[in-house]
Amino acid sequence: MKTAALYEIFKNVINENLPVLEASLSAPAGGDVKSLLTVCNNIKAAAKVVSIEPVVNLCKTMDSFLATLNESGKGLGELEQNFFSAAAELMSEMAAVDAGEIPNVAAANSELIKDLSEKFAEITAAAAPPPEPPKQEAKPKLSYDPVLIDLFKIELDSHTKVLEKGLIEAEGETSNEKLEPLMRSAHSIKGAARIVGINNAVGLAHAMEDILSLAIKGEVKLTADHIDILLRGNDLFKVIAALPVDEIIPWLEENLGEVTELTDMLQRAKTGEVAGGKEGDTGAAKTGDVAGGKEGDTTVANTVESPGEKKGAVGSSGGVGGAPTDGTGGGGANDAGATSTSSTTAQTAQPQRTEKKEDALFVRVLADNLNRLLGLTGEIKIQAKFTKPFRGYLLAAKQTLREIARAESKLEIAVDSVDAALPLTGEMEALREAIEHLEWSLNIMIDKFDGFSRNIERLSESLGNRVVESKMRPIADGLHGIPRMVRELSKDSGKKIKLEITGDDTMIDRDILDKIEAPLSHLISNSVDHGIETPEERIAAGKPETGKITFEAGHRAGFLTIMVSDDGRGIDTAQIKKKVVEKGYVTADMAESLSKSELLDFLFLPGFTTKGDVTKLSGRGVGLDIVMSLIHQVGGKAKIDSEPGSGSRFTLQLPVTLSVIRALLLKVNRELYALPISRVETLFCIKPEEIHSVEDRQYLEAEGENIGIIDFARLMNLPGEGEQSEFINLAVIGDRTTKYAIAVDAFLGERDLVVTAIDAKLGKLPNISAAAILEEGSVALILDPDDLVRSIDKYVHGTKPDKVSVGEAAGGKKKTILVVDDSLTVREVERKLLENNGYEVVTAIDGVDGFNALSREQFDLVITDVDMPRMNGIQLVEKIKSDPGLKDIPVMIVSYKDREEDRLRGLNAGANYYLTKSSFHDESLVNAVIDLIGEAE
Repeated sequence: MKTAALYEIFKNVINENLPVLEASLSAPAGGDVKSLLTVCNNIKAAAKVVSIEPVVNLCKTMDSFLATLNESGKGLGELEQNFFSAAAELMSEMAAVDAGEIPNVAAANSELIKDLSEKFAEITAAAAPPPEPPKQEAKPKLSYDPVLIDLFKIELDSHTKVLEKGLIEAEGETSNEKLEPLMRSAHSIKGAARIVGINNAVGLAHAMEDILSLAIKGEVKLTADHIDILLRGNDLFKVIAALPVDEIIPWLEENLGEVTELTDMLQRAKTGEVAGGKEGDTGAAKTGDVAGGKEGDTTVANTVESPGEKKGAVGSSGGVGGAPTDGTGGGGANDAGATSTSSTTAQTAQPQRTEKKEDALFVRVLADNLNRLLGLTGEIKIQAKFTKPFRGYLLAAKQTLREIARAESKLEIAVDSVDAALPLTGEMEALREAIEHLEWSLNIMIDKFDGFSRNIERLSESLGNRVVESKMRPIADGLHGIPRMVRELSKDSGKKIKLEITGDDTMIDRDILDKIEAPLSHLISNSVDHGIETPEERIAAGKPETGKITFEAGHRAGFLTIMVSDDGRGIDTAQIKKKVVEKGYVTADMAESLSKSELLDFLFLPGFTTKGDVTKLSGRGVGLDIVMSLIHQVGGKAKIDSEPGSGSRFTLQLPVTLSVIRALLLKVNRELYALPISRVETLFCIKPEEIHSVEDRQYLEAEGENIGIIDFARLMNLPGEGEQSEFINLAVIGDRTTKYAIAVDAFLGERDLVVTAIDAKLGKLPNISAAAILEEGSVALILDPDDLVRSIDKYVHGTKPDKVSVGEAAGGKKKTILVVDDSLTVREVERKLLENNGYEVVTAIDGVDGFNALSREQFDLVITDVDMPRMNGIQLVEKIKSDPGLKDIPVMIVSYKDREEDRLRGLNAGANYYLTKSSFHDESLVNAVIDLIGEAE
């Protein structure tokens, strides 16, 4: 029999946990399940000690239910709370009796305890999650490592480019030089696919490798049909390379039948059976048995489908990004006479050259990160330029030392002539030695600083160049599908065409390359359709039956120049002349006076075509206008030259990079603007009497043209007045149909500018595309020429433009404020805020720059920050107030420092106002300015 002491302990445990039990039941959201679990465990443990088994069993069932409920994250329902309340009342009854009576109370309530235990067991079973269904034998899945798959995709991308380019050139080839790189690429794909566990791809790559190996041995001669099948296999790998990592395995499983069938076709081709025909058949590959394709189709779209796309996802042109919208696809005609080469020589033997390595070690970097890095390099360059003034300071200190040394020499002579000063001779000698040592130290410092300055400029320049180079890609990256496209188009049109590509290693900004792929595809397909004649026509004209299209790329005069030429029929200018008159662009008399270049420019107009019939490739008038628009988007130019019977040449002049642009720097009302040099037609510096006027509209006569003149300051709504000058500076810009001359204060020369994107929060600024920070720290806004021309059109046709004149003021004299702050953002916010209230604003980047501005110009007010390099705001205020010519200019400090001691420090230095930068968000700053100097005018 248990002692009374143990029952007393059990009673104490109940008394300790009962309040917790009651509080947990009254807790919101269905009770405090975790606290209830603790209570049940405590009471269960105590009941075990005194061997009250009914209570132990009850606590066990309660504990099981609470554990299940806790795993599900649910709370107690109303029914469960009633059960727990009954258990709490039972525990309360046990705690209310003497310790020795507890067993009797438990026995008297045995039925209740049993009933509660059963109820808790029932609700526990109901709350438990449903049993898992019996496991069915899962469909075998291909296991893979996502990291390895990602590497496989990278390798595929490289090898498929090698295969596509090489296969186009391999028709009829047996030379090891041509075929071995292709076999190695297929072999590499096979090995990589085996490593990552994609066995279906292993079989396909192995079949391609076998055919190429047999061709090298001379056992198989590669015909057009062989090339078609191999290209389909390569297209399948291109689809895989383009898929996200997690979609490759499901896609292969979904298209397993098609992959296997294509592999079988390649296996049959090794024995001479090509797509159901015999080796030597001149017909196109019969692919009707593959995925429902029609006989004669040569597109991989009839073999495989990529996720979310129906048949036709990858065209016969090898998936050329941005191919012409008017149908530059291949067709699978029976003519297999087209050839293609990427070298300057055609049929003559080429000297063996070292194979260019396709794969280089690389890492993936987000374009935004590169752009930010490029912006930082621009700032580093600017900071490097700030080291130059320090050399001047050191030289000035050295000059001061020399003056002190000369004064010391004079003093020494004077001392020597006075006997009474003889005791000072030793001290004078010590002084001279100290000055000599200081001069020596300064010389060392100057030499070291010169070296440091040169090194940091060199390093910052090198860093900027390397970042720009990291965004460059060879133009060949945008030409991978071109040879394939020419091959397919020549087969479809029954023409024989040789494509020659030179300068494909020319480097270009990848952003430009992405945008010009479609224009290049269109120009080449245009040469196939419009330029190159049929073999019969060429023979009749005394030309070789095989036409030639040449693609040339190279850097010239700081630009990328691309020429696409052909030796075809040329462009009939008489037909263009007829069309422009029919469409009402010009009168018949005017058409007769147009030059050849002017007539050819009509080809770039929307909807203009000289073809009478509509084909898959042409006749709709959609094409060259899109080419011109895309070229303009990247700041380039395009022109056409043609000789009837000899061929045509399209020349594109493009910037090498969009990260750094060559621009003409303009000054207008003390503001700096940059105009991309590629869009500047010409510059004029004229006298006012050379301007003509008709109906209050001004124009300039130049080279037989009347060019309208627009005041740039008024177009941009710039406050203030221009600089006084006896000449008017005009920059001529335009588009394909219009030219305008914008009047500016000054041309400041050409600059290479690092482009800095404007914060997207500001939205699209009218006529502005980006910004650039100049070497001296000034900000220049880069103009958007196309947007500017559109704005001029609206300005000219919507109102009567203001006239330009020499030194004309835009109104009454406005008060001018100097804003000094090292933060570009803060300077611009203050400038805009003040200009919107009518004030003229000049900015400076630190105290030194601000004080220099004060020495050059007159200002009504100075607003300065505190923390700045070289000279802080407090020092600037003290310097202004100690200068007799500047001390009367009111000075306002605007700083993030809002402590009382900071404010007192600024006011004690001589500032008239001290504001925090939170004043930008209300009228405090403007009100303070009005309080100090009054309204703007």
